[in-house]
Amino acid sequence: MDDTRAKKYPVLLNQPMAGYYHTQNPDEDIELTHTAPGTPCGEYLRRYWHPVALSEEVKDLPVRIKIMHQDLVVFRDKRNRVGLLELHCAHRGASLEYGLICETGIRCCYHGWQFDIDGSILEMPTEFGENSYKNELYQGAFPTREYAGFIWGYLGPPEKRPPFPRFDILETEDFDHEDSVTKTIWPCNWLQIRDNFMDPLHAIVLHTISPEGTGFTKAARVFGEIDFVETPIGMVYLNARRMKENIWVRMAENIFPNMGSFGLNGEDGSREHPFNGPEATVWSVPMDDTHTINFRMRHFRSWIPKSEQPPKISFGQQANRTYEETQRLPGDYEAQVSQRPIAIHALEHPIKSDRGIMIMRKRLREWINVAKRGEDPPLTTELKDGEIISTYCNDTVLRVPEAATEEEDRKLRLEVAHRLIQDYIKEHPSKVTC
Repeated sequence: MDDTRAKKYPVLLNQPMAGYYHTQNPDEDIELTHTAPGTPCGEYLRRYWHPVALSEEVKDLPVRIKIMHQDLVVFRDKRNRVGLLELHCAHRGASLEYGLICETGIRCCYHGWQFDIDGSILEMPTEFGENSYKNELYQGAFPTREYAGFIWGYLGPPEKRPPFPRFDILETEDFDHEDSVTKTIWPCNWLQIRDNFMDPLHAIVLHTISPEGTGFTKAARVFGEIDFVETPIGMVYLNARRMKENIWVRMAENIFPNMGSFGLNGEDGSREHPFNGPEATVWSVPMDDTHTINFRMRHFRSWIPKSEQPPKISFGQQANRTYEETQRLPGDYEAQVSQRPIAIHALEHPIKSDRGIMIMRKRLREWINVAKRGEDPPLTTELKDGEIISTYCNDTVLRVPEAATEEEDRKLRLEVAHRLIQDYIKEHPSKVTC
């Protein structure tokens, strides 16, 4: 075994029947996977806005949530303002999930302290006479924004709060976002969910297993040409396939720190069309290091009847099947959750097709270290209020005649894919079309 490979893999099995030598697992990559306050990744993630709840679940009762190891309560007061406070009352620690919703803010059920959405104390009914606490003490509070069917929160340093991000796919009228948002909780680390967005070949294998569990469908053999390109907000994978007289370029997208989109699952590359945007977007928000909330938006096409639209949560995206069903026809949920509660990178053996994941992890590590040095990671300080952020996930199908040889056509497919993404970065389509 060469020294470089031996250092990278603590135990590289190079003989049969040698499982005994794999009994001592190395630690997970703490820098990328741990998200508690004070951890490098936790502090990096706290520099951004995140979905923390669905708008539809925050009604006339408080909702207890956990985001990046912090126990919080989200509520809507009677003036329809949304608050995000530390869960335990500053007085004696009673949980505000049992609080009483007020015209202004929320009141603790135990002794009646009333807090505004900024954490200031409005009333202390059990304290008689003057008390400086009312004017000097605050309940821990965080900024919120209600947008696109989600409640968003910012959990970072108040003085570093970035403008709220507005993405083009959440603004266009060509998508119908009504009743299109969901959330599911996955019992695994946030990063192994993010890795999936830069793993193009899993879709051609995992998602082509036959329903009978007897093998793979024919689509599994149509890999196409794969490459990865960084964008102003993250990166995309390029998957360029020859479909008779067409070249079909599929681009899934990872947007840092924890957002991603994928294209239409019903696409087959047979119909020529321009940039058409994603089918769904997912934000993977850590609850703690072994549980993640996937906030998901399905981008229903407004011109397609609802009866013909795909489901809000597609197959294999939640724990809603029997064990036997998942064994016969596994999906993303089973593949990602089964990597252990926290995937151990030191036990992986990446190959060429995993290059996108390696690029993504490298860039994530770089940006974590930027935040660790006290500097500003991308998409924070340079973002302007009200600015619409361009995204790049799409399927594009172009009519391009085949080259003379298979080798020349492979080069042609990649050339077409690279030209498309560079054109989109240079001059993004002003409107999502199909």
